[in-house]
Amino acid sequence: MNTFLWAQILCLIITIGASVYIYIKRKKLGFWTVSILYLLILGGTIYIAVKNYPKYWFGYHLTMKPEKQFVLEQNIEPNEYMDDFKEICDIVEKHYSLAEYKGISLKSLRNKYSIKVKNAKDSREYFLAIQQYFSELRNSHTYLISLVSTKN
Repeated sequence: MNTFLWAQILCLIITIGASVYIYIKRKKLGFWTVSILYLLILGGTIYIAVKNYPKYWFGYHLTMKPEKQFVLEQNIEPNEYMDDFKEICDIVEKHYSLAEYKGISLKSLRNKYSIKVKNAKDSREYFLAIQQYFSELRNSHTYLISLVSTKN
């Protein structure tokens, strides 16, 4: 485990311990003292999170070395296009519950783009059909991604 995770676990243990101690001694300490201590714990937690988390988050992601593999360079043979497309459709039909609400028939989309996928001659045509299929889902978070994998 990395240092960041251990530091977060230690802070969590200390925070929970202090909170439990304050709760146990709440009658002796008084309402205002307990309130101030809890606000200090909350404020300290927020301060630490705002100060430290971005440093570790960006530090981790800036050290990643991406291996770029663009969509057109994918090793999918023309005889595999239909199987790949069927797998994509199965996943979309299983998880995209908003389609009915948006008035999208996933079965008709599958039929429409099955013809385009079947007639695709190369990867460019295949991935263009897939991209068009995704665009007809009418959401901003479903699209082809050009960066396939990352390596540390």
